Amino acid sequence: MSQVDNPYRAAIVARRARAWNSIGDLETGLSIPARKLQQAWVGGSSEQAYLDVDGMKSDLVAASYSARDRFDDAIRDQPVLVDEDAWQIHWRNL
Repeated sequence: MSQVDNPYRAAIVARRARAWNSIGDLETGLSIPARKLQQAWVGGSSEQAYLDVDGMKSDLVAASYSARDRFDDAIRDQPVLVDEDAWQIHWRNL
C-alpha cells in the first residue's frame, strides 16, 4: 500500500502556527494596559493592582508555552507519511 502525507499532522502543524502567532498578540495586548495602569494610577493599591495584572499576564504566557509544548508533542507523535487507508486520512469524519 502506498503512503501519503499525513493530513492530521499537517492540520496540527497549521493550528500550532496560528496559535503561536496569537500568543504574541495576547502578551502585547496585556502588557499595554498593565503599563498604562502603572503610569496612571498612583498611590493606594495601585502597585498591587499592577502586580495582579502583570501576574495574570505571566500566567497566560506560561499557559501558552504549555499549549505550544502539547502541540509539539502531538506533532511528534504523528508520522509524516501514513497508509492511504489510515485513520488520519479521514480524521475529520471521526
